Amino acid sequence: MPAFYTPDLNQSDTLNIIEGDEFHHIVHVFRHKKGDIIKLSNGKGVIAEATIDEISKKSVNVSINNIKTENPIRPSIHALFPLLRNKNDQLIVEKLTELGVIEFTPIIYGRTVRTPSKNTVDKFEKVAISAIKQCDNPYKPKINRVADFTELIQKSETNKDTLYVSAVERSTDRYIDSVIDYIPNRINIIIGPEGGYTDREIALMINKNISLITLGKLVLRAETAAICLTSQILLLTKQREGC
Repeated sequence: MPAFYTPDLNQSDTLNIIEGDEFHHIVHVFRHKKGDIIKLSNGKGVIAEATIDEISKKSVNVSINNIKTENPIRPSIHALFPLLRNKNDQLIVEKLTELGVIEFTPIIYGRTVRTPSKNTVDKFEKVAISAIKQCDNPYKPKINRVADFTELIQKSETNKDTLYVSAVERSTDRYIDSVIDYIPNRINIIIGPEGGYTDREIALMINKNISLITLGKLVLRAETAAICLTSQILLLTKQREGC
């Protein structure tokens, strides 16, 4: 059952009033009626099952039947991803949100081909909200403003609780399991742009002790690499920790 995004939902709530876009989705898209059971999510870990009590012209009143708080997926994954043409960067946000990625930073690289607009981040926000509703992810990821790769990496710090990992095109024979001795609390994955990293960007990552890995023998599109690397981290976590 897809969840409806209700950011004002609290663990102690017994009633809730739903308005705006989610009212439209409940009534006009899913065509729910009085007495129907629906699922609500506040995007901060709280999931509720509720019964529709009343539908007015602009709002839906519901009673909370049961409510619980879910733990976030471990480790916390932060995706640094390139702006891409043809909305493929939105695909990265959508699919990685479905996999439980908790934070995104859109990046401008030396070979970035798309210029961000004033509503770029807002579009990513809408994609992320749609994704958590579809896959029952109880946590809405944080979408950061667009950043410059060089400036961001120069400020980065790798320590026992935070690891940076970058997928590069066939320039290394190391896989993800060879660079992670234990699962840290946070893993920042770096996905390169269309056309690949520049030599300067590779040198910068090496200088900052960022782990460079391969995803296989073939050259992957950025969106494919993002999904592949996230999936490998989740699988490795399950193998190492059984969670």
